[in-house]
Amino acid sequence: MKYTAKGEHHRNFELFDENNNSLGMIGYDGWFSLKVKITQGSSQYSVESANFWHTELQVKKGDEVAATIKFGWGGMSIDYQGKTYMFKAGMWHNKFSLVTDTDHAIITLKPDFQWTKFSFNYQIETDDNYTEGKSALLILILIYCCNQMQAMAGSVGGAVV
Repeated sequence: MKYTAKGEHHRNFELFDENNNSLGMIGYDGWFSLKVKITQGSSQYSVESANFWHTELQVKKGDEVAATIKFGWGGMSIDYQGKTYMFKAGMWHNKFSLVTDTDHAIITLKPDFQWTKFSFNYQIETDDNYTEGKSALLILILIYCCNQMQAMAGSVGGAVV
């Protein structure tokens, strides 16, 4: 399947399917803030830090944890619906992939920077052989992860003198 995510000034991202139907949104408090609200249908989720160092985040619906995101040197690990996946960035952050334990890409996101809006859009492709690619919530979480990886890469690059 193919999806598109459209960003608006790093504050809001909306996910669309192939027929341009809205599947959900991500709303940031500020530019790439750690805290966000994810809306999918009538459900509201929040992303919150699970520890002092902000190396582990939880996606929650009320008090229920829907997913856990852990930052690591090789990317991020995502615990979702009882499974753990790796989420990796391409060499130049030109693509991001959710991969299985055998390194097979299930979901691939390709950022497209929109200079006129000063924001990213994403082209998203999924492997139809995996049900994970049909989960709008998981794809919204991955968009959030892409944004965090790009924000971290930008802050590291900006710190180099």
